[in-house]
Amino acid sequence: MKEHERQDQVSMNLIANLPMKALEARGIRKEVAEYYGVRTEINEENGEDKAYYYPLTINKEVVGYRRRTLPKSFMNVSHTSLKGAKLDLFGQYVVPEGRKYLLITGGQDDMLAAFQMLVDS
Repeated sequence: MKEHERQDQVSMNLIANLPMKALEARGIRKEVAEYYGVRTEINEENGEDKAYYYPLTINKEVVGYRRRTLPKSFMNVSHTSLKGAKLDLFGQYVVPEGRKYLLITGGQDDMLAAFQMLVDS
């Protein structure tokens, strides 16, 4: 295993152990973040949210995370290259087979907010 692959695997393990909590900066409740497996990195200096990690999946298996460093900077973290990979739609891995409807949103936070809105209605 190459050094950068080892570092990426360590990163994946660290991310997988981050807490799932409310995305306070986005108004998303904890139970919604937990349902979709979104993890939060906390700034140790001030206790505020530092980054959110959204699971990236292929065939419903987590293969990496999309990191959103607050307020709005993105990067992917995975143990292998995702270039050219056919990723599932975000959140697709929690949807039971055979559903009839699809709600398309502009991004992960929009999808979480839409789900929260539908649950509340």
